[in-house]
Amino acid sequence: MNFNKYNTWVFDLDNTLYSAETGIFDQVDILMGKFISKNLNLEIFEAKKIQKQFFKEFGTTLKGLMDEYNVDPEHFLDEVHNLDYSIVNPDPLLKDMLLKLDGRKIIYTNANRNHANEIIKRLKIENIFDNIFDIKDANYIPKPDIKPYQKLVNLYEINPQKTIM
Repeated sequence: MNFNKYNTWVFDLDNTLYSAETGIFDQVDILMGKFISKNLNLEIFEAKKIQKQFFKEFGTTLKGLMDEYNVDPEHFLDEVHNLDYSIVNPDPLLKDMLLKLDGRKIIYTNANRNHANEIIKRLKIENIFDNIFDIKDANYIPKPDIKPYQKLVNLYEINPQKTIM
């Protein structure tokens, strides 16, 4: 593949720039269950069922909570990203590989910007990405819905024919 024809690189964050094996998503999963249990006044077993159902049905648990229970997305994101980030370690190989890619580098995540920045800091890949397009930028519409992709393309004047995601 001729990478020289590409001028923009769009990366997912979670389980892409760092491994699921870090345990970050295990923490998120627990915190989501606790958030739902507390805010909907449910036993944790019922809360976990709703969490999984909404993820399948709406693309993210957050979207389901917003649509079905009018949950404030910022409150939810603050709660579920109250994580122990110390388990994410620097990745010098990732950094070297990213630096070898010519062109703009953008993160597109269903998480919030604070989470993305904390992960980037822990991986020691600060100052490599030109932009972060987070769930708030996407109007809380999760991937893979086309509308946020269109907004991403328009916002950053991306030529899809010259972009790799």
